[in-house]
Amino acid sequence: MKIICEICNKEFFIKDSYLKHRNRRFCSAECRNKYFSNYKKIKNCLFCGKEFKDRKGGKRKYCSQKCFWESLKGKPTTNKEKIKKYCLFCGKGFEVLPSRTKKQYCSRECSCKSRIGVSRNVTCAGWNKGKKWSKEIIKKFSIAKINLYLNKENHPRWMGGKSFEPYSLDWTNTLKKEIRQRDNYTCQLCGCRQEDTTHLVHHINYNKKNCNPDNLITLCRSCHTKTNTNRDYWLQFFKGKQCKEVIILQ
Repeated sequence: MKIICEICNKEFFIKDSYLKHRNRRFCSAECRNKYFSNYKKIKNCLFCGKEFKDRKGGKRKYCSQKCFWESLKGKPTTNKEKIKKYCLFCGKGFEVLPSRTKKQYCSRECSCKSRIGVSRNVTCAGWNKGKKWSKEIIKKFSIAKINLYLNKENHPRWMGGKSFEPYSLDWTNTLKKEIRQRDNYTCQLCGCRQEDTTHLVHHINYNKKNCNPDNLITLCRSCHTKTNTNRDYWLQFFKGKQCKEVIILQ
């Protein structure tokens, strides 16, 4: 179909099927931009007062997004009236939107405190299987556990602060690479190969200052976490493994 451009009066052809979806008025993007450049209205920004151009019939009120967001500061996000409620734990009054009427506490702190000592159908296996603890006993258990572990020395995994002890000067990256290369980059406990994550070098006797190669062994990360518990067992295990390797080599 033949159409005449509204800007340059040039004739151009388009398919008939194109007119079903859209009315073509310009022959190119340049003619379209020329038309809309003249089809603009000058407005003043409601926030900073700066002049900007907007198309006729447009609804822009601000010159940029920065002015738009700055104008929203201090304004309420909704026009809906809030409902006043009272906290079930501390009794303090607070306001909520109509869509959040199920809110029962004024803050997360009150919500967490209200759950201490609440019965959750706790049952124990054995002679008292199916027995439900009362609220008073559950509250005593929770308070006793919190007070017990507030002091780090009471924790069952506390080892006297060994993790804060410094390493010796011999503990370097080159030494770690040599140990990994000696063990063929494989975990000496599970046998997995080193791929994306590097394996760790473990002290057999848990003494950070003893960096003798005989006291070092390559472990993957999961196996290294296992060796942090029941240390006496793993000390004897790795020593027995070293003795077997010496006998085989002889």
